[in-house]
Amino acid sequence: MSQQKRTAREKILITIAVVLIALYIMARFLLLPAYQDWKNSDRRIDQLRAQYVKTLTLVRQAGEQMKTSKTTLQATGVAPIAEFLKDIEATAGKGILIRRFQPLQTTSLFKRTASPNSKSDIRSIQVQIDCVGTLPQLVTFFEQLESRYRLTRIRHFYLTPTGKGERLQCQLIVVRLLTV
Repeated sequence: MSQQKRTAREKILITIAVVLIALYIMARFLLLPAYQDWKNSDRRIDQLRAQYVKTLTLVRQAGEQMKTSKTTLQATGVAPIAEFLKDIEATAGKGILIRRFQPLQTTSLFKRTASPNSKSDIRSIQVQIDCVGTLPQLVTFFEQLESRYRLTRIRHFYLTPTGKGERLQCQLIVVRLLTV
């Protein structure tokens, strides 16, 4: 085969083409992914900041709730678990038939010192509830449980049909933090 010598102009054009292809590959496979990672990290930092603010708000609400819970207990003399069960029953109203309350374990989360002479204990109280209602009634019940009472959350729920009509049987575990 005979090779033709390339002219200076062809050599310059080939060099420019190779450099452009190398720049494209570098931009496509190195710079663009690095830029995307940087943008995603900024979004993640913003999400973490928002989560921090939300958590800080919940901690402040927990502190307020613990203060009011302790004063309610001192003022009314009602035990926290009884008050908790009454709150759940009041929230259920007439639409939800509560078949059974079963208090589960109460867990001491941590102790804090309110004053040198008195110590208050923060506890997690869990209650298992078996109830029956229609799906809209149960969803409203769940919403009201979590929004009406501070530091009360549904930890687990399980829905099954009762066999007749639109009614569903629900088994749920509700958790509340209390100061004792």
